[in-house]
Amino acid sequence: TFTGTLLKGQTASHEVYVSGGVIKAAMSWTNSKAKMTLVLYGPTGIKLASGTTALSYDTKGAAGTYRLVVTNTSKQAQTATYTLSVTHL
Repeated sequence: TFTGTLLKGQTASHEVYVSGGVIKAAMSWTNSKAKMTLVLYGPTGIKLASGTTALSYDTKGAAGTYRLVVTNTSKQAQTATYTLSVTHL
């Protein structure tokens, strides 16, 4: 589980190493007026999946370090504290 606070336009990156399987991520945040996005990048840097509150990706056995990027994409000045839970099966 990762947590953080982002101002409008800020981004946070979290890395997870997996040995294959399915990566599942779920995110919640404190400010309902804030707009947040979540993107998963593979070991080679290619965008694999995205969502706002959740995403899932089957690595098809590809082990490596995957990166989850959380961005506050609010149009107005909104600050949000988020919680990102990541599992891999």
